[in-house]
Parts: sequence; structure tokens; C-alpha cells
Amino acid sequence: MKSTVSCLLVLVAGIARAGSIDDAKSIKEGKAEFDKHVQDMNQKCGSKIAATFDDKTTLPAVPEKTYKVGDPWYTCGWVLDGVGALCSDPDAKAILLKKVKSVKCSMREGVGDKMRKICNKARGNQEYDLKGDTFSAVYDRSPANVDTETAEWLRSNL
Repeated sequence: MKSTVSCLLVLVAGIARAGSIDDAKSIKEGKAEFDKHVQDMNQKCGSKIAATFDDKTTLPAVPEKTYKVGDPWYTCGWVLDGVGALCSDPDAKAILLKKVKSVKCSMREGVGDKMRKICNKARGNQEYDLKGDTFSAVYDRSPANVDTETAEWLRSNL
């Protein structure tokens, strides 16, 4: 009986470690992709807009829904793509660079459902805000049309 219990404990510990390695790899890849988007946005805009993802807000992974713990950094990258899209229009770029000095992304459970109800449409999956010179985007595990919605929100609210 002791050997069975020992083997079971080793197996459980091995599974936990494998998940941790996969999570660490997912986060590393997500952060690397995020860094590329920060560089791309600043290159397009000729700016030094700071960008962050509040990793304290990361929601747990849900493998059956293909959501990984590194995904929030990818999503924030899409937010940055939406910000950068404004820089192709000289007038929008001038306003953006005057009003936005930083971008902050975070996650909150259920924000997509809330925004779909408020907007009364399929779109409206993210929540946006501009306080001072910080543009904030909040999303959950099922963001949609992030770059497009970000650009549309900024065009309407700057």
C-alpha cells in the first residue's frame, strides 16, 4: 500500500509541474508578442507610449475553451494595434499623441457579457476608459474585434 501511495503522489506532483511549465511558456510567449506590438505601435505613431498589462488580473486558464494564461498579453497587443491604427490618419494621430501617454490592459470576469448588454449588439466585448492620459482596456476570456473596437472607441472618445 505504501508504494502505491508514493507512486500516486509522484504522479500528481509530476502533473502539477507539467502545467506550471506550460503556463510559464504560454506567459513568456504572450509577453514576447506583447513587446512586439508595443514596438510596432510606437513605430507607427512615432511615439513612446508606455503599455502595460496588469498581470494581477489574469484569469485562470480554461483549457477546454482553448484559453491559455498567456493569452491576455496577446489581447493587449491587439488593443495596441487599435491604438496604432489611428496613427495612419495625421489628424487622429495628433490628437492621440496629445491625449494618450500610456495604455493599460487588464482582465475582469464577465466584462464581455456586460458590454454586449450595454451595447445591445454582438460587438462591444471590451470596456474602455480614458483617465488623465491613460487609456485603459478591460476584457475577459472571450474578447472579439479588439483592434477594430479599440480604434473605433478612440476615434469617438478622444
